[in-house]
Amino acid sequence: MSDADNVRVAVSGAVMHGPYATAAPTGTGGTTTGHLDLGFVNEDRVAITKPGASDATPIRAWQNGQVVRTIRSTGEDMPTVEFVLLETSIAVVEAALGVSVTSTLTEGHYDIDTDVLPAAGSWIVDVIDGAELIRSHAPKATPVGEVVMTYKNDEPIGYTVTLECERDTTAGYNIRTWATALKTP
Repeated sequence: MSDADNVRVAVSGAVMHGPYATAAPTGTGGTTTGHLDLGFVNEDRVAITKPGASDATPIRAWQNGQVVRTIRSTGEDMPTVEFVLLETSIAVVEAALGVSVTSTLTEGHYDIDTDVLPAAGSWIVDVIDGAELIRSHAPKATPVGEVVMTYKNDEPIGYTVTLECERDTTAGYNIRTWATALKTP
């Protein structure tokens, strides 16, 4: 039966980043110590994408080409998280671009060097809808693909980030999500 009270809207929330192996949260009420809130996120969305089904290889018999067995293997695609960060700060630039910022009292600088691969980090996405909280944790996520920095005179500067979420063998998952709406009734 349909229940409108089960419809959630991502009214607010946060995207947080910490170094790889930062202590994971233990649920929606758990601490996010070691993860920095990266500030405002573009209004369009934060998207968590789970890859499609694993690879399937049908085994066919000679008789009429009938499928007699299907061998399944795990896929190579990893879940991704995509968003656009709107604030320009040391934490945002370092997390989004995978660089180190050197700062002085008057300015800071960073180098984009394609010979240096970005390091994996621990990422948390909190989604808030009134009293309800959805918290997703990716213990080993790396910025991949292009990080687009948008400079336009009628839009805020944004840092488009796509994270590829590897399975962390210690944690035992790619992304874990807790939701207060999923508690036992």
